[in-house]
Amino acid sequence: MGIKLGMPAGLSSLVHQSQTFFTLVFAALILGERWEWNHIVGLIIAAGGMVMVGLQQGGSMTAVGFWLTLCASASFGVSNVIMRRATKATAPFSMVSLVVWAGAVAILPLGILSLYFEGLAAWKAAWDSLNWVTLATIIYLAYFATLGGYGLWGRLLSRYPAGAVAPFALLVPVIGMSSAVLFLNETFSMWQIIGAFLVMLGLAVNIFGGRLKEMQNKERVGKIRG
Repeated sequence: MGIKLGMPAGLSSLVHQSQTFFTLVFAALILGERWEWNHIVGLIIAAGGMVMVGLQQGGSMTAVGFWLTLCASASFGVSNVIMRRATKATAPFSMVSLVVWAGAVAILPLGILSLYFEGLAAWKAAWDSLNWVTLATIIYLAYFATLGGYGLWGRLLSRYPAGAVAPFALLVPVIGMSSAVLFLNETFSMWQIIGAFLVMLGLAVNIFGGRLKEMQNKERVGKIRG
């Protein structure tokens, strides 16, 4: 709905990654997960890169589109925490099954919302325009992006803290930009490239910063004992 009401597709991919920040907040409030210095610093650097990339993609964004996309990001953050808590509170289960049942439950409310906001005319237009490209898109979204992507995502959340997993979603706008260059022949400004680099740098700080501190602490302990 955010895209439908004026959120550019490129910017929506970027803004939606604010789910990382929501995940960290909700994980701390609900799961009691602690924020480490590398999480905060890494996210600040990556957020700066996201802003830099976003500012270079045009100014056609509407306020309602932006806020709806932000609400979607908050929902994504809540779902990350729910999935993390579910895997810790119950016996081991299949992540694929969880994704399948979550999708099945969503059919009814999404169908009602689509009928309310878009109407039967949009349903008929979608049916009339059905072709092999549409079918291939549906298959990709259903099996590869949803079952494969979210299944692997859920498995990561079941094994590692939500705060450590969520920042990987910051790779989405970077991969999206790279795919646009490869498949759509799009070009990017130097500022966009710098922004993408900052996103990667933020991820590196988030992932390796904690390990670096642990190594330094071990060295200090070793020197004291020596």
